[in-house]
This record gives sequence, C-alpha cells and structure tokens, in this order.
Amino acid sequence: MVASPPSHHATRRGPRGDSAAVKDSILDAARTVFSESGYQAATVKAIATRAGVDTKLVHYYYGTKAELFGVLAKEALQTIGLFEQLHAALGHKEKVGESYIRSALTAIESPETGTIFLGLLRSIGPHEESRRVFLDMLEKNMLTPLSAVQDAPLDFLRLNLVGTQLHGLIVSRYIIKFGPLATLSIDEVARLVGPTIDAYLTGDLNLPVEKEGQLLK
Repeated sequence: MVASPPSHHATRRGPRGDSAAVKDSILDAARTVFSESGYQAATVKAIATRAGVDTKLVHYYYGTKAELFGVLAKEALQTIGLFEQLHAALGHKEKVGESYIRSALTAIESPETGTIFLGLLRSIGPHEESRRVFLDMLEKNMLTPLSAVQDAPLDFLRLNLVGTQLHGLIVSRYIIKFGPLATLSIDEVARLVGPTIDAYLTGDLNLPVEKEGQLLK
C-alpha cells in the first residue's frame, strides 16, 4: 500500500524553510494570543498552533514564554520610538519631565505606533512574571536614557520612581480610562505630571545617602 503524501497543513517541525518568515509568523501569533488570552492564560502551545509550527520551534527561536514576551515588549517600545524622542526631550534641561511625558503620550496615541504597545500592555494583567519582563524592558529602553540629565548616573530608586509614575499614568489614562485624566489633552497632562518627573529625577528625596546610592549598573 502506497503511503499518502504528507499534508501541506501539517505542523512544521524544526527550523526548515525561510527562518525569517517562520519567526515573523511566531511573533504575529504571539501578539494575537497574548492580546486575546492575556499573559497568564497564554501558552506556547497555543502560540505554536496559531503560527502553524511545532512548539519546539517556538522554543528554538525564542526560548520560554517569558522570553518571547520580552521580545514583544522590546519591539513595542521600539515601535513607539520613545528612545529616539527622549534625545529631543533631554535637550530641555529645565523641563525634562514635561518634554518626556509629552513625547511618550504623543507616541502612544499615534495610531501608527501606539496600537501594539497598548495591546501588549493590556495583556499583562496582574501576572507578576509578565510585569517583571515588561518593566525590565521599560527600564532599559525608556528610563535609563533619562540619566543624561545629570552628570552622574541616576540611582535605581529615582528610576523606580519615574517608572512607577509613567506606568501608573499610562494604565490610568489608556487602560482603565480613569476619570478626567483620560480626557485631558497631552499638553495638559505633560504640564501637570512633568514637575513630578523632574522632582524624582533631580529633587531632594530626603533619604539617607546610603539609600540613594544604589547606582544603576
């Protein structure tokens, strides 16, 4: 008896064919699965099924679910172009916070750049692992460049404070859509929140020196 030829719809196993196309299909599938299911409920198997590949291929290219989410988080931050915009904001030495918030919100509210970022943010939910991965990307790609406003590196506490302010602002304005904050103009939000960012960056935290000395490496 002659064996039937393999189905063209069979699940792919191993790094065959156009690896770039396969990697892109996995990323596209991961965006969809994370968006629809949230980080905690999403599985590598579901992502592989959506992409039409074997789960081993997902691990081969991207590692664990957390590592794959990290790739998407970095991509989302790069998509909104905030790193490049920070260079312009940092030129305003007296109002770094206001310029920073204005640049961030403008990029996030752009239909061309903000959709992926907000979609990924919505998928995080209460899961600690996904928050840690996303905030790590936030710190490396958005917060660390702010250390340029000082001659010495900003300590980790100051970066934490800025990150908390920025994360809370984004979630309240775009995810929860909390009260008047969701309806204020970008300029109004930047004017109101900017001084707080400046205070975190360069203000007196009134803490013992040893607690302010945890320099970011």
